[in-house]
Amino acid sequence: MKAVLIVAGLGVTPTITGERAGRVWYSVPQPVQTDDDVTPPLVFHTSECGFESTLTA
Repeated sequence: MKAVLIVAGLGVTPTITGERAGRVWYSVPQPVQTDDDVTPPLVFHTSECGFESTLTA
C-alpha cells in the first residue's frame, strides 16, 4: 500500500473535483506485532495514512 501512496519519497496528491487536496501522509505508529493467543499465531502491522483538503471557491 505504501508504494502506491508514497512515490519517490513524496505522497501522491489526490484529485478531487471542487477541492484542493494536499499530499498523502503515511506513518507506522507501532512495530509489527504478534498475537500468540490464537493458533497459528497472527502477525499484524498497523499503518495510518491520510491527507487534508479544502474546498475551492
